[in-house]
Amino acid sequence: MYNFSIYKFLSLILGGLSVSSYMVLLMSLKTGKFLIIDWEIVETLSVNYVYSILLDWESLVFLSTVLLISSAVLYYSDEYMFHEKTKIMFALMVLLFVVSMMFLIISPSLISVILGWDGLGLVSYLLVIYYQNYKSYSAGMITCLTNRIGDSALLVAMGWAMGWGSFDFFYFLSMSNKEVVIISIFIILAAMTKSAQIPFSSWLPAAMAAPTPVSALVHSSTLVTAGVYLLIRFFPLVMNSSMSKFLFYSGILTMVVSSLGAMYEMDLKKIIALSTLSQLGLMMTSLGMGLYTLAFFHLLTHALFKASLFLCAGSMIHLFSGSQDLRALKGVISYLPITSSCLMICSLSLGGTPFLAAFYSKDKIVEEALGHGFNGVSLVLLMLSIVMTMIYSFRLVYYISIESLSMNYELNYDSQSMCKSMLLLTSGGIMSGSVFSWILFDDIYDNLWMEYKSLILFMVVCGFVLGILMKFSSMKFLSSFMSTMWFFTPFSAKFMIYSGENYAKILFKSWDYGWNECFGPQGLKMEMSSLTNILSPINQGLYKMMLMILISLIMLIFILFY
Repeated sequence: MYNFSIYKFLSLILGGLSVSSYMVLLMSLKTGKFLIIDWEIVETLSVNYVYSILLDWESLVFLSTVLLISSAVLYYSDEYMFHEKTKIMFALMVLLFVVSMMFLIISPSLISVILGWDGLGLVSYLLVIYYQNYKSYSAGMITCLTNRIGDSALLVAMGWAMGWGSFDFFYFLSMSNKEVVIISIFIILAAMTKSAQIPFSSWLPAAMAAPTPVSALVHSSTLVTAGVYLLIRFFPLVMNSSMSKFLFYSGILTMVVSSLGAMYEMDLKKIIALSTLSQLGLMMTSLGMGLYTLAFFHLLTHALFKASLFLCAGSMIHLFSGSQDLRALKGVISYLPITSSCLMICSLSLGGTPFLAAFYSKDKIVEEALGHGFNGVSLVLLMLSIVMTMIYSFRLVYYISIESLSMNYELNYDSQSMCKSMLLLTSGGIMSGSVFSWILFDDIYDNLWMEYKSLILFMVVCGFVLGILMKFSSMKFLSSFMSTMWFFTPFSAKFMIYSGENYAKILFKSWDYGWNECFGPQGLKMEMSSLTNILSPINQGLYKMMLMILISLIMLIFILFY
C-alpha cells in the first residue's frame, strides 16, 4: 500500500507550476509580449491602492527557478525530516515561504511587494527557530531584528511613494527629483539588509542553525536574493539616484570579508553560507557597475548550484550523525560517492571553473569590470575576492575527495530519494549557465579579447593551486579573526545586544529603583502609610468622644422617659 507523503505531493505541485512557468516564458520570448494585471482595491486622497501582477521574462524565469528549487527541496525533505514529530507543520511553513516569494516576484507595486517581503521575514524566523534550542533562538532573533530594519526602510519608501500618488515602480522611472532619490535610498537600505550586505551581514551565518533544507531554499534562491531582485526591479530608479558607487564598494567589501572568512572556516554549512554572502556581494558589485542583466544572470545560476551544495552538505550531516566539521568528513567520497560528486561539481562551479554554470556569468562580470573605468584598488580587490572564492572552493573539494578518512563510518550510504534532488539541481549547476546564455542573454556575449580570457583562466589556476597547498586552519589567531568576519559578527550582533542590555540596566536602576519608587505605587504606599500614622491618634480620640456622647444620650433618654 502506498503511503501518502505531503512532501512529495507539494513537490509535485510546485514542479508542475515550474514547468508551466517555463512554458509561459518561452511563449513570451517568442511573441515578445508580457502581461500586466491591475486590480484597483480602493482610491483615497488621490492615491490608488492597486494590486498588480507583472509577468515578463524576468519574473517568469525567476519564478520558475524558485519553484524548481522548492520542488527539489521538498522532495529531499521527505526523508531528511522523516523522524521529526512536526514534519507536516514544517512542510506547510516551507509552502508559505514559497508563496511569499511568489508575491514578491510577480509584483511591480510596493503594496504587493511588502506582503511578500514581510511574509519572507516572518516565516524565515519560524524556520530558523525550528529546532527550539538556545542557538536557534539566538540566530532567529538576530535574523528577525536585522530584517526589521529593512522592513522599516521599505515602509518609509512606501510613505514617500504615497505622496506622489502611486506605488508602482513604472511611475518613478522617468523622475529624478530629490523625493525619488530618498525613495531609492530607502529601497537600497531594505535590499542590503535582506541580502546581508555589510554592515548587516551577521544574520546570514547565524541562520545556519535552521534545518538544512531551509538553508538550501532560504539561502540560495529566496530570502537572500530578494534584496538583489528588488534592486533589479527598481534598477533605473537606483541608477538615477547616484547610489551606484555605494553599491559597488559595499559589494566589494562584502566579497572580500566573506571570502576571507570562508578560507579559514571549518564548519561545512558556514563555508557555504559565507560563499553565498560572497556571491551576493558580486551581484551588488554588478549592480553598482550598471550591469543589472548580468547580476540577474548570476542570481539564476547561483541559485541552482548553491541549493545543491546545501543539500549535499545536509546529506552528509544527516548520515554522519550531525557532524559539520570539515576535518571529520575527510575522504567521505569513499562512502558517499554520488553526494560527494555533486558537492565537488557545484564547488567547482562556484569557483568559476570554465564551462560550468557560474563561469558564464562571472566571466562576463570580470570583463565588464576591467573595461568599466574603476580605480585600480577596486579592481584588485575584485580580482582577489574572485581568486579567494576559487581557493575555498578547491579547498573544500580537497578535503572531501583527497584527504584520508579520519573516522570509521561503515553504515553510511547514499540515499536514493535525496540523490534525486541533488542530481537535478547539480545538472542545473552544470548546464544552466550555457542554457540561459543562449536563450536569454545571448546579446551580451560579444567579448573575445584574449587578454581578458587569459586573466580569468589565470585566476582559476591560481585558486586551484593555492586552495590545495595552503592549510589555513593551522593559523589559530587568523582562523578566529577571519571566521568571525574580522570580529564584525560579534560587533554587529553582540554589541547591539549588550548595549541594549546595559541601557536597560541603567533604566531599571534610575527609574524602577529610583523615580518610580518615589512617585509610583511604592512611593504612594509610603506616603499613605505616613499619613495614616499621623491621623491614627486623632481618629482614636474622636472615636472615644463619639462613644461617650452616644452613651450620654442613651442615659438622658432613659431618665426622661422612665
